[in-house]
Amino acid sequence: MDSKTDDSSLLSPGTAKKRLGSYLLKYGVPLVISVGLCWLLFHNEDINPSKMWNIIRRDCDFRWIVLNIFFGIMAQVFRAARWQIQLRALGIRPSFWQLVLSILGTYSVNLVFPRLGEVWRTGYIANKEKAPFTTVFGSMVADRLADTLAVFILLLLTFIPAGTQLRSYLSQDGGMLSKLFDLLESPVLWGR
Repeated sequence: MDSKTDDSSLLSPGTAKKRLGSYLLKYGVPLVISVGLCWLLFHNEDINPSKMWNIIRRDCDFRWIVLNIFFGIMAQVFRAARWQIQLRALGIRPSFWQLVLSILGTYSVNLVFPRLGEVWRTGYIANKEKAPFTTVFGSMVADRLADTLAVFILLLLTFIPAGTQLRSYLSQDGGMLSKLFDLLESPVLWGR
C-alpha cells in the first residue's frame, strides 16, 4: 500500500460524523441565517422578483456600486494591516489573510448578534494563533479606540471650517444650538 493514499477513505464513522457536523456548522448555519434574514426582510412585502430584477438592471449604475465595494473592502484591508501591526508588537503573528477574514466575519456575526462580532473576531485570532484571548482582546479594544479617535479628528476637521454655517443652520430652529450645548454639557453623556 502506498504511503500517499488518501486518508479520507480511512476515516472511522465517528470521525466522518464529526467532520460532517463541522461542515454543517461552518457552512449550513450561515446559509440558514442568510436565508432567514432575507425572508424576514421581504416576507411582508408585495415583491415581484421579475419587476425587482428589471428595476435593478434599468435604474442601477453599477459603476458606483463597484466603486463603493472597492473602497469598502480597502477600508477593511487597511484596518487589518493596522491590527496586524498592533498584534506583531505583542508577539502574535497572524497572517494578513486571517486578519482580513476575521474583520469581515465580524460584520457577519454582528448582523445576527449585535456587538458579539468583536468578541468573535478576538476569539478567532486567539484560537488560530494559540494566543491568550485577553491579549488579543486588548489589541482589538486599542484598535477600536484608534477608530474612534480617527472619527473624532475627522469630525473636528469637518466641523471647524463649516462652523459658521453650522451655527447659522442650528440657530434657525428655535434654540437647537442651545439644546445641543446642553446635551454636550450633560453629566449623563460623560458618565459623571
